[in-house]
Amino acid sequence: MKYFTKEMWLGWQDKHSAKWFRIANTRRAAYWKQLGRLRHRLSKRAHAFFMNRSFHDGRLLEFRVLQLGDSPWAAREPMLPPHPTRVEMDVVPCRPAHLFRLVYKQVRRIDLSFPSQQPLFHQEGGGFDDWGYDELTPCGREFLAHEVLFASGATLRIEFKFFDYNRQALPEKWKRI
Repeated sequence: MKYFTKEMWLGWQDKHSAKWFRIANTRRAAYWKQLGRLRHRLSKRAHAFFMNRSFHDGRLLEFRVLQLGDSPWAAREPMLPPHPTRVEMDVVPCRPAHLFRLVYKQVRRIDLSFPSQQPLFHQEGGGFDDWGYDELTPCGREFLAHEVLFASGATLRIEFKFFDYNRQALPEKWKRI
């Protein structure tokens, strides 16, 4: 994470965190500026999603990695893309009314640190805990990186070419979280 770091999050917990709030305001402004510059690298819909949607204090419900070559429809797709891996995440916001499925296509790299070597608010057996902060940054000329920092200190980074999402009613099985 470049803008919203573990160090910054821990700094906010200090009663004398005015320094960290100043740092956060500077980083937040820099992040929004660079996010605006990514407009041409995303669909209009995807860019609006990253500009307007926050999952802070939400939950990651499911994380799936799919390989197109292993799918039943692969026989109908003789020309697989150079990066046939796809990632899907089901996430609910802090006030869960809907489930969001985030879809990353042509994934070239996935980095997951869980449990983290640098925990934040981790309790053994507590899972990833709340979705803390996330950021979308350029990753070379063709790829983007979406990184998520969870309250446990776990981090997730996905490098991809294409992003989409859908929103659906929250299934009954998740209304009890």
